[in-house]
Amino acid sequence: MNKTVRNVQPKNARNTIAHNIQNELSLTLRMLSDNVWIMASPVIIMAVTAAHASQIYNASALSLIFAIAWALLLAYLFDAANQAVGAEEDRINKPYRPIPSGMATPRGMWFRTFISSFLFMVLGFTGGTISTIVSILYIATVLWVYLVAPKKWYWAWKPIANGIAISCQVNGAWAIAGQFNEQIFYVSIVCACVWAIPGQIEDARDVAGDIKQGRVTLATLFGARFVALFFASTVSLVPVVAAIVLWRNSAYSTGPAILLLIVCGLAWFVTFISFKSKSNKAYRRLFQLFCLVHIIFTTFYCAILW
Repeated sequence: MNKTVRNVQPKNARNTIAHNIQNELSLTLRMLSDNVWIMASPVIIMAVTAAHASQIYNASALSLIFAIAWALLLAYLFDAANQAVGAEEDRINKPYRPIPSGMATPRGMWFRTFISSFLFMVLGFTGGTISTIVSILYIATVLWVYLVAPKKWYWAWKPIANGIAISCQVNGAWAIAGQFNEQIFYVSIVCACVWAIPGQIEDARDVAGDIKQGRVTLATLFGARFVALFFASTVSLVPVVAAIVLWRNSAYSTGPAILLLIVCGLAWFVTFISFKSKSNKAYRRLFQLFCLVHIIFTTFYCAILW
């Protein structure tokens, strides 16, 4: 009898562990499904370019693995914190996420935020001083946004916080996977502006949720239509920034030229449909297309360096 119990218990333990792992993977997929491609893709593209440009090829493979893991944790800890405080909004706009669907609690999401932040900082440490500072700054920005920042000034600080986050992504990826230099810092500022200024379109799709959360956005102040028109006027300048600011001192080559044409076509197409967009569904589509513009914009610069 005792022998039977001893045989059953390890099997049950293994089943429980396997079940918990499966649940956590399912939760992670739900949590990251909206944003992981938006947040991680530019970082991974930068990391691959940095590893390619590095002269220390023996170290590049491991550094690249660290940088990719760092990029995925960057998205993970942001989404965990975002969803820890945004359950009410998610019940309206995204009921499939972990908390509204009953898979997690706000406390559980904060636990995941702090664990992933620790791992994120450890990976940042592997890249040296720059990536360590950048990792700490990114974590501090996320925690400030979701724990401290006043909601009534959301419209003012959100572009700044987004700009800091994008700059951290570019600098951190490059510092971990390659050799950091001043030119990369300059590019990170350009990428931050390209994302943060037109990126206000994100709030046009979530007006009801923002009102419920008490956040004051440009869309709640002036209406989603105003934000869409502001977006159209700024996203149309992205190709100009790409051509003049990033490519002005670089030699002509076919790859970047093709990517620049794609950036032009997509950015101006998005500008055109912005004038016709008047529904939440249309604003969500605009934001997704803008994310694609941002990724191709990042790829364009990486093609110049390649």
